[in-house]
Amino acid sequence: MAISALSRPTAAATAEMAAGTFTSQSLGGGEWQYDLTLSNASPVNNANTTIGTFWFSWAPGQEYMEADPTNIQAPANWTFLVTGNENPQDGFGIQYVAMSGDLLAAGQSLSGFSFESTETPTQLFGPSTFFQNQIETTSTAYTQGPFSDTTNAGDLFVVTPAGTTTSGGVSAVPLPAASWQILAGLFGVGLMTRVKWMRRRFVGAKS
Repeated sequence: MAISALSRPTAAATAEMAAGTFTSQSLGGGEWQYDLTLSNASPVNNANTTIGTFWFSWAPGQEYMEADPTNIQAPANWTFLVTGNENPQDGFGIQYVAMSGDLLAAGQSLSGFSFESTETPTQLFGPSTFFQNQIETTSTAYTQGPFSDTTNAGDLFVVTPAGTTTSGGVSAVPLPAASWQILAGLFGVGLMTRVKWMRRRFVGAKS
């Protein structure tokens, strides 16, 4: 689940550091269910390193999913909102927000985030047709509510695949190799440079 290729601020010890994985299950008929796990990888635990917003498939001003997510579920005391699709050049994102007493502390992980989609795992973990082909699972975290960090950019990270199962959950199979090739190519130096550029560009921008 390592995402060390992503660029983080040098003062990471005083800001949240998010990580995430997803599993996928075929429901048949071209539908897939995705279950997300959010982790707070911050090295220290304080008021500046909690996670209260998990904005999936979103960076300030940009949504990446190509299909409208359905049957969205959130953990207890978290809310959700579908964002984006405001014009033909915009995709979809899901904004999950915790109640004030249910922030995710450093060292903790939380499951219960899920949605259904007509996108396959390869498509979801592939380049979006929107916004310079950014990986669709690119996401953003904030310490409390949306845009609650010192900069509006928040903590940018990529939710990575943990595996996939057949319909009915009979067996686990690895994600198609093409997705790992995408990961290798986009998680390299080019993505490091892009994330640094995005952080500068997105300061002050809101969806």
